[in-house]
Amino acid sequence: MLNSTCNSTLEDLRISRGDEVLLVGPLDFHDLARVIAASCTLIAVAMSLYLAWMHALHYTQPREQRYIIRILFMVPVYAVSSYLQLQWYWHAIYFQVISDCYEAFAIASFFALLCHYVAPDLHAQKAYFREMRPIKAWVWPVNWFAACCGRHRGPWRTPASGLTWFNIIWIGIYHYCFIRVAMTISAVVSQYFGRYCESSNSPVFGHIWEETPADRVKETR
Repeated sequence: MLNSTCNSTLEDLRISRGDEVLLVGPLDFHDLARVIAASCTLIAVAMSLYLAWMHALHYTQPREQRYIIRILFMVPVYAVSSYLQLQWYWHAIYFQVISDCYEAFAIASFFALLCHYVAPDLHAQKAYFREMRPIKAWVWPVNWFAACCGRHRGPWRTPASGLTWFNIIWIGIYHYCFIRVAMTISAVVSQYFGRYCESSNSPVFGHIWEETPADRVKETR
């Protein structure tokens, strides 16, 4: 029988004044961490917004710069999210999944930027990749799937055409944006109703279902 009880000890934990040893003057560990985090957040946000503002003022290459600006906004999003997770740690999951949601758009912007460096439009990009040779095999774990599922005739085989390879990558990256947004909404809703349970991988909770493979990779680092 599956365990339907969530261990929410960490989520219910609150740090009260006097619970921690003072480290620097009147500051305990949590207060000191907030001061350092706030300072780093302000620096990161200021520098990122300054770079984005300078790109906006010198908007001479709009096809590339619009993606650069979107990538730059990942820094303030993650910085502010990290500080909010430290300040209101019992609601950290909300800030975490929202910042992870923007990650998908930053990845898509980076991919689009690289494509624009190759060719100015989608038609020219496809023409470029159509002539691409040789085509490298897929990285792990897809190459393992190919080895056990038909090899050169299975669904995980290395594409014979560079255009097919590009189309697969293109669809996968932009499909991830949709999946990431859907999983973020699901995580926020399930957390609100107490059915997310980040500390559990039980299938009765939403955590294991609303994680993407990218989240699993980050957890194992």
